[in-house]
Amino acid sequence: MVNKPSYEEMEQRVKELEKESIRRKKAEEALRESEERYRDLYEIAPNAYFSISAEDGSILRCNTAALNLVGYDRDALMGMKVFDLYADTPHGISKAQRVFKRFKKGESIRAVELQMKHKDGYPIWVSLSVEPVLDRNGNVTESRSMVIDITDHKRAENALLDREATLKQAQRLAHMGSWEWNLVNNSFQMSDEMCRIYGIADRNRFDHIQSLINAVIHPDDQEMIRKAIEAVTARFAGEPLTYRIVRPDGEIRWIVATQPELRRTGKDGKPEVMMGAVQDITERKRGEEVLRKKTRELGERVKELNCLYGISNLVEKQDISLEEMLQGTIDLIPPSWRYPEITCARVIIEGREWRTKNFQETIWKQTSDIKVHGELSGVLEVHYLDEKPEKDEGIFLKEEGMLLKAIAERLGRIIERKRAEEALRESEEKYHSMFENIQDVYYEVTLDGIIFEVSPSIEEVSRYKREEVIGKSLYDIYADPKKRDEFVKEILRDGKVTDYEILLKDKDGSQHYCSITAKLVSDKHGNPEKIIGSMHNITERKRMEEALKESEERYRTLVESTSDAVLMLDVERKLVSCNQAFLDLFGYGREEVEGKSIRIIHRSDESFHTMGKCIYPVIKKVGTCRMEWEFVRKDATIFPVETVTSAIKSPEGSVTGYVAIIRDITDRKKAEDALRESEAQKRAILDASIDRLRYVDKDMRVIWANKTTAVEHDMSPEDLVGQTCYKLFIGRDTPCEGCPTVRARETGKIEWAVMHQPKVKGIEGESYWDNYSVPLKNEAGDIVSFIQVARNITDQKRADEHIHTLTQQLMKAQESERQMISRELHDRVGQDLSTLKIGLDTLIDNQSGVLPETRQRISELSNILRDSVMAIRDLSYDLRPPSLDQLGMIRTIFQYCEDFSEKTGLRVDFTSAGMDDLRLDFDTEINLYRLIQEGLNNIRKHAEANLATIRLVVSSPNIILRIEDDGKGFDVKNRLVTAQNEKRMGLRSMEERARLLEGKMRVQSRLGKGARISIEVPYNKEKSEAKKDHINR
Repeated sequence: MVNKPSYEEMEQRVKELEKESIRRKKAEEALRESEERYRDLYEIAPNAYFSISAEDGSILRCNTAALNLVGYDRDALMGMKVFDLYADTPHGISKAQRVFKRFKKGESIRAVELQMKHKDGYPIWVSLSVEPVLDRNGNVTESRSMVIDITDHKRAENALLDREATLKQAQRLAHMGSWEWNLVNNSFQMSDEMCRIYGIADRNRFDHIQSLINAVIHPDDQEMIRKAIEAVTARFAGEPLTYRIVRPDGEIRWIVATQPELRRTGKDGKPEVMMGAVQDITERKRGEEVLRKKTRELGERVKELNCLYGISNLVEKQDISLEEMLQGTIDLIPPSWRYPEITCARVIIEGREWRTKNFQETIWKQTSDIKVHGELSGVLEVHYLDEKPEKDEGIFLKEEGMLLKAIAERLGRIIERKRAEEALRESEEKYHSMFENIQDVYYEVTLDGIIFEVSPSIEEVSRYKREEVIGKSLYDIYADPKKRDEFVKEILRDGKVTDYEILLKDKDGSQHYCSITAKLVSDKHGNPEKIIGSMHNITERKRMEEALKESEERYRTLVESTSDAVLMLDVERKLVSCNQAFLDLFGYGREEVEGKSIRIIHRSDESFHTMGKCIYPVIKKVGTCRMEWEFVRKDATIFPVETVTSAIKSPEGSVTGYVAIIRDITDRKKAEDALRESEAQKRAILDASIDRLRYVDKDMRVIWANKTTAVEHDMSPEDLVGQTCYKLFIGRDTPCEGCPTVRARETGKIEWAVMHQPKVKGIEGESYWDNYSVPLKNEAGDIVSFIQVARNITDQKRADEHIHTLTQQLMKAQESERQMISRELHDRVGQDLSTLKIGLDTLIDNQSGVLPETRQRISELSNILRDSVMAIRDLSYDLRPPSLDQLGMIRTIFQYCEDFSEKTGLRVDFTSAGMDDLRLDFDTEINLYRLIQEGLNNIRKHAEANLATIRLVVSSPNIILRIEDDGKGFDVKNRLVTAQNEKRMGLRSMEERARLLEGKMRVQSRLGKGARISIEVPYNKEKSEAKKDHINR
């Protein structure tokens, strides 16, 4: 008869069964946690992940980021051919197919840039990394693909190029202080803006650069300037230079000079001209000095913050005792006081004392009570070892007293927390002790395996009812009876077994795994008598463990295939595991980092703790934290990163660790820095311009304006934003007539206009403006905004009008002078020389005895007089052709053209219409004659022509003159600019004559197509009929 177990034995069995039940639940929870961790990591990953079939390229799996990337829902995307997601571009389908072929060969793909397309049709730039998945035979079955959206990166690159182009355009339009030094003749020139900056009234005062250096550059900076000039000349390169100048009024200002530019125009390759630009940065320098002063004042506050921060770091350290924390706090105090070299400190808690190594009790001290749960528990003291002068509040600063009180309050809270942690730890140990022996199904068997007692729960484990297994041998239900012998051998040797795994047969013949915990029971003589224990079905756990292993393998493959660094940390921020990308990114070996604190990739302890303070509150609140930081590689290289950190939680909700993804964003940061630098340079240049520069939207509302615009209107740049330009500056409700921005909006090109404004805000009287408008377009080619550049040219306009008036008066005076000189030469000098010639020719008539030599000499002198008379006559005709009065203008011009053709060999075709009976005033006739004369001379000198055609016709109310040639032609715009720069008078003189007659002139020409000059002058009939006769006197 089988003995029933005692009550104590039954109680022991129940505890063992409960323990086994807990262990099984923990295993199940571990499996679920692993799967959830993998699924969460996969789904919350910021990058898109795809699994692609190697057989036909169909999509097998993807995460949420992949769906968001391409715009499809999961049902539509599953089974789709991956090539359907790529754009039909050189970086799209064809390139993707080449990558697919490489993947099918088992090749790992890293960071290939491709162009996908969204469901809506727009392109997406991505970076693709692929890891092939192999079956047991080594064949590629599918891929683990990571797709990173780099569209924003691409746009940033394009934006940088656009900004640089805009900057270059703005630099061409803006005018800064500039200089030019001719290294050959040592001449030196400065722009008006540079003269203004340097306070120089007479730019011609300095004929070479050395005189400028001696007169204007600060004495302490002159040697630096000279050396910089020598370096630039020697190396054909230089660097921006900051120096001081002393203006004539004694004011010292700071100047920054841009990198000089050298031109190599000499035959020997040596530079001949050096050019550069300057900018006044005095105000910026003053701002920097104010900033340095404020920084010094904040230094003392930083020491106080460092002390509190150091205490926080001590609190956050794991496994630090209260004693160590108190001593660390005391050591932090002296560096935070005003005189750290003579500062010492002490803390006394419940009779125990912690002090700095240099502590001495002195009369110069300050104290603060430490309270725990509202009760006095100790005191914190700070002493000076030497006396220091007292300020208004004493030898100690008021802030130091506040800091001491804050530290004392912090120490009180620390003590409260530490004691609470100790109480919590004891409570947890008691809790675990109560549950560690809880088990599952209880049973008793003989040594030879006969079951004589088992709990009813056996049915749930093996599908046998209790009465069916009592009396049954365990050998009958073991899948492998030999395992039973091994079990008995082990329990006889050790007296007990724990979590012994065996494979049993169910009632229906199916097999399942069980875990047995048992012990050997002996009789009162110490002889083994029976085995009691508990067991439970762990088949599901086994399956879960296999699933977990497979899941972890998939997770490991996914993590290892990503180009981002992936790592797992425990709660103490020690690295548990990481992928190869992490090791490659930081340059460590796996054995150097696993199990170590993540502090090794931080620049300092401060960086390590600050990052913790930043991310953990966010993780606690929302579960995930994304941020940018700076890490350091093993080789001490510091680089920027983007991190995504998520918490790993237990089933109870407590944090058990962290998973982090780290991405190197060095290239992105460089692009952003370059963009910011470009923006700063552009703003500085535009603000330095003397022109009014505005950035407006397509409706001409101000988005941005430079300082010149704001100052001229006595407004801040911020107040200008949103204002309509024509309403703000002119007071109009509609755009100005001839506005270049309106034309630019229609043509899509840069437009220019000189505009007359009767009234402009901030300017008295009428004004003239030189206006440019530059349209800016988006990627689609649509105009979205404009750059407006306006320069006040009122003074220049008035000067031009005055010059024009003086020129007309000069030309009239010139013609009058020519007429007078012509008459004098013809009527007086010419007549006198003619009389002298006649007298000389008749001097020896009817005289004998004249020597032949004398006759010969008189003949030579007569010939000289004859040539002189002819020369004077020609000169007189050139100054004022008498044929204008004798033959009329048309025949005079005809005769001049024939003479010009005969002298130069250039064929001249002259015709007129309606001019024969026309009588013009003297000014009109002489100027039309001079225009033809100057036109033919220009053709002879420059055109290399064979034929010149002249047409002079009356087309009421105008007289039209056209001068054409079949020569080499020229670029009209460049020629006019060159003529103005080189002070040539040909075309300018003709234009002034046309304006003198109140007419206008137009020049047309193309290279290789000859040139045409068209002149229209008004014909005043009444004035012409009243013309006075002009005759030689």
